[in-house]
Formats: sequence, structure tokens, C-alpha cells
Amino acid sequence: MREQVRQQQVPIIGHGQGVWNWIHIDDPADATVRTLDCAPGAYNIVDDNPSEQRGWLTAFARYRGALAPPHLSERQALESSGPDAVYYATQLRGASNAKAKRELGFRPRPLQWLVYTNGTKLLPRNRARLGETHFETWLTQFAGSARAASTRTDKR
Repeated sequence: MREQVRQQQVPIIGHGQGVWNWIHIDDPADATVRTLDCAPGAYNIVDDNPSEQRGWLTAFARYRGALAPPHLSERQALESSGPDAVYYATQLRGASNAKAKRELGFRPRPLQWLVYTNGTKLLPRNRARLGETHFETWLTQFAGSARAASTRTDKR
């Protein structure tokens, strides 16, 4: 994913108002262990900072030292990447972790790339523990569908 972002292959679609949640790669394992001693049910194991696509994608690009992501109109993305890419970028609503925090004592770890936006790079030895590999895994599928769309940008 980092190369796709550097190569401007992951665009902000429309206004990029779709809200995404992220999670540190170690948090799902921690939450799974915690569920062994609680009532059955569904728990959203997500971060405390749901972020719009335009925010998290710009933060990740900056963290990776890439240019700001290109923009595509919803129409362009629909034609090149299909309705799923447009939905995730513009309509996804994110999730609340309140139940997991209340009933499991879940406390998500912060993701440095998401809160880190001033342009100073972290030392490489610190990057792996910040969950960027998990982030890249989540986005690989999205980037694949958006790759063709990224060569055309919305000039409006």
C-alpha cells in the first residue's frame, strides 16, 4: 500500500467523507482474550478516532513521505473502480467501540501514522510496532480497485 500511495494510486473520492475506523494489529488479539470471560455478543474492536477518508489518507501519505493523494469525482471513481470504492470513500459511517470498552475493558492503542501529521519521520525501528502493516493489509484491496482511477484526477 505504501508504494501505491507514493505513486498516487489511491485517490480521495468525492469529498472523502466516508468514515473509517482503524485498529492496531495487536488489539484484536487482546480483545479476543478479553471476550473469553464476558457475555456473548458482538463487539466493535476499533479505534477511538473514526476518520474521514480525506483525513486518514492524507495523514498516511504524509507519514509515508508521499505527495497529497489525488482526487477523483464520484462519477470517475464509479466508472473506473465501481460502487464499492465509492461507497467506502463517501458513505461508510465508522463504528463505535463503546460496548467493547465498557464490557471488555478494551483500550485501543493509538496509531501513530493517523495522529502524526507534522511531517517529521519516525525512526524506521519504531514503524513496525505502530500497526502500519495492518493498515496496509486493510487498504490493499481498496487500492487495487482504485488503481485505474488514480491516473485521472478531478480538476474541479
